[in-house]
Amino acid sequence: MFNVKMIAYPLVVLMIGFFSVQANASDVDVKNEEGSISGVVVDAATEYPVSGVEVTLEMSDETAETNADGEFSIENLEEGTYTLVVEAEGYETWSQTIEVNNEETEVEIRLQPAE
Repeated sequence: MFNVKMIAYPLVVLMIGFFSVQANASDVDVKNEEGSISGVVVDAATEYPVSGVEVTLEMSDETAETNADGEFSIENLEEGTYTLVVEAEGYETWSQTIEVNNEETEVEIRLQPAE
């Protein structure tokens, strides 16, 4: 004989679980909390771009190399405070603390020729 209780109870449990998961998923507020740092590296004396220079975020594995126009970009960074460092032969070391939010942070790096 067919037992309604044996089918109804598991069905009710499944429905409650399904709607519970759906409600929790809609309550989650997903935020894009990644940002980027981009910019250009130039010679402070001549205003010419400096290419082939490594731009590093101190205390991380993130680096970028400037292109022929002195431009660089480091993407997919968590929001926070970073120290950007540039060391190039013939120039003084440059560093600056940068605040990264969920947008693009742009910087102009003016390298001073070494004395």
